[in-house]
Amino acid sequence: MTDDSAPPPDEPKGVGLDSHRSDEAIYEPFNPGPLGIGMAEDGLPTIEPPAADTHAPPLHPKTMVCIADKSSFVVRDEWGEVVRSYSPERVQRASDGRYYVKVWWFFRRVVEPLRPQCKFLRRQMTDFQDASTNQLVERLCTARRDSESFFLSVRDQQMHACELRMPRHAESEERLDRFDDAKIKLGEERYQEGGDFDVDAALARTEEEADKGMSYGGIFKSSK
Repeated sequence: MTDDSAPPPDEPKGVGLDSHRSDEAIYEPFNPGPLGIGMAEDGLPTIEPPAADTHAPPLHPKTMVCIADKSSFVVRDEWGEVVRSYSPERVQRASDGRYYVKVWWFFRRVVEPLRPQCKFLRRQMTDFQDASTNQLVERLCTARRDSESFFLSVRDQQMHACELRMPRHAESEERLDRFDDAKIKLGEERYQEGGDFDVDAALARTEEEADKGMSYGGIFKSSK
């Protein structure tokens, strides 16, 4: 005989209908670190203000390559080169999600954002846990998973470049190339100079090299 009153076996972590609740990823991607503790004038411990800005970075196409850049809408040729460009004010969206502009009388021309959204980015809007009047937008990278096999949350972080991105974005990938080239050059200098190698000076040169042509900050720089 079986005991129907016995509790069901526990499901493995990350399995089941409720395996990924919305509140699990609210603060996961942005972690400012522990608060500092200091001593006040009266000799009692006190919380020190954070040394750096702990606010989540602003959401912007230049610092998050996953999202679309809708500053203009374009038509591309077979090589991906822009052959026509339209302002966002002229663009409409069809019921199937495609963007288009009206030309002539009834003819529609399909266009796309200057940089389309990555196909691996998925967005969801839910209520904050225990606060149904406020909404949370989750942004998940379905090309990557965290240590618990959940899709990686990129909601509150910057993503300057990504080779997993589809469609690919040559401008941001160039940033990766600059970084690797600068690091290789740094390694060659370190190999040649041996014990006399100045790490701080070399890192400064590497940052300057990686930052060339990047209007929104280098590899080691924050956006200004």
